[in-house]
Amino acid sequence: MIKLFLLLLILLFSQDQDKTTRSQDKMPTSNELMGKINHATHPDFVRADSTLTYFPEIYIRKHTYEAFLKMRQEALKDSIDLIIRSGTRTFNEQRYLWNQKFTGKRKHGKGYLDQHLSDSAKVANLLAYTAVPGTSRHHWGTDIDINETSHVYFKRGYGKKVYDWLQENAADFGFYQVYVPFGEKRTTGYNTEEWHWTYKPESDKFTRAYRDKVSYKALTGFHGDSEIQKFNIIENYVYGINSDLLE
Repeated sequence: MIKLFLLLLILLFSQDQDKTTRSQDKMPTSNELMGKINHATHPDFVRADSTLTYFPEIYIRKHTYEAFLKMRQEALKDSIDLIIRSGTRTFNEQRYLWNQKFTGKRKHGKGYLDQHLSDSAKVANLLAYTAVPGTSRHHWGTDIDINETSHVYFKRGYGKKVYDWLQENAADFGFYQVYVPFGEKRTTGYNTEEWHWTYKPESDKFTRAYRDKVSYKALTGFHGDSEIQKFNIIENYVYGINSDLLE
């Protein structure tokens, strides 16, 4: 009788463990991959402490945020203060940003996009730094911009100390720079972004799932959407990332 009772306990425990594992390994949906969710109400997201963010309302995934807090505490020991400049962006937020730049209502780089350009040329220009709506890693809640979004900031003074610290230590906490300089670790994609870091233990499943769950037909509803397939956006941009993130 005792043996039967113990066997039942072991069986129940195993089932609970299997449920936990399945929950952790649950693959993202196409809507999650494309930012078509409400992260403010999604159970896997948390609102970051506004004292640690550039904007008052920034949401990211819970595990990513917990890992960031641990990294931040360690960085403070070296007099490095890390804040979250940007977190999750929805499809609609990315579409607004893209459309504003596309139509010349918002600066792209140092100036405004020439409205005499063809739609194809506009897309090509925007792809230096701006992700096509539905393809941005910021949709996932696993990626953050740290401190500033300026090359100059990270190349001198305190900003260089921040970048040097991240390069040396961020991987210990699971964070990797996504858009490293072109070369051995990547040959396509957006320009270098010293500020954009991803929490690999959580973003890995999004990276793996994207090409299987999102098609070019789904990437519509914004200016220039008919032009993007010719640029192989999924192959060259979604996967034009630090090769360490493709392992």
